[in-house]
Amino acid sequence: MHVGSSNCSRQIDGSSCGIHVVAHASELLRKLPLTSMLPDLRFPNESQEIAALRAEYSGELQAVYNDQVAADERQQHTSQVQAIQVPFSLSFRFKL
Repeated sequence: MHVGSSNCSRQIDGSSCGIHVVAHASELLRKLPLTSMLPDLRFPNESQEIAALRAEYSGELQAVYNDQVAADERQQHTSQVQAIQVPFSLSFRFKL
């Protein structure tokens, strides 16, 4: 699923991403045949259905955020290891 704008991808709780959830839901509804446009009987009103969609979207957003944080941490660790290794190898190369 498309995550939304880069600003939105940094939101953990998804609270400011509600408009993106509604936009995605509207887009999906437009793609469905008219027979599936019947109300979802699991939800007594639209606000509860939107809240459920937001919760699902927030969970996906959290997973994307966690993946990005893990990738950033791996990159930072790799950079730190390389920074340590370069001076160490140079010290042996230019030993008098």
